[in-house]
Amino acid sequence: MITILAGGSGSVKMVRGFASQRTDINVVTNVGDNYWLYGMYICPDIDTITYGLADLLDHDKGWGIKKDTFGFLRQMEIFGEETWFRIGDRDTATHLTRTNMLKNGKSLSHITKWMCEKFSIEIKIIPVTDNTIETRIITDKGDMHLQEFWVKHRGLDEVKGIEYQGAEKVRPNPDAMNAIHDSNLIVIAPGNPLTSIGPMLAIKGIRKELAKKKTKWWL
Repeated sequence: MITILAGGSGSVKMVRGFASQRTDINVVTNVGDNYWLYGMYICPDIDTITYGLADLLDHDKGWGIKKDTFGFLRQMEIFGEETWFRIGDRDTATHLTRTNMLKNGKSLSHITKWMCEKFSIEIKIIPVTDNTIETRIITDKGDMHLQEFWVKHRGLDEVKGIEYQGAEKVRPNPDAMNAIHDSNLIVIAPGNPLTSIGPMLAIKGIRKELAKKKTKWWL
């Protein structure tokens, strides 16, 4: 069994490559860049991996669904809302469904597994935690969410520091812990070390479980 620690757009090519050869793979995904927008809970890295494995990913952008439309955002613009976060109409259906399931008491892990079944994905996609971590970027303009830094401000503000807000309190996903424990190969996929891999390693339980591994690593 192989467990891959993955972010989103930087990691999805490797994940798809492994998945083309075998199915005994767990993909433990970052949740530090999850973001609330228009009352919907958006999970960019989970969705990028999901769309990539479902052959739905817009490879030109590296995120979102290929050939998606943007009628929802055009209407939001008419209503005077900010539209810097470019989610398509089909992508919006994913976020809306996830949010409704969360409000009905389902965990992020349960929802992710359910969506994988809907997309006929055999690979296990496992959120690193069902709790909330926020990657916050400390800049010369103030403290902001990672999505605001990268997407809204285009990464142009001077960075003073980075924080994984909530990481010290969250409970690691038991499925992620078991995947790491049971695997004979651990792969850290390509991805931003601070914003994709860092939030996962900031979780004490995940860090300790990885430290105990005597198996092969591929970085």
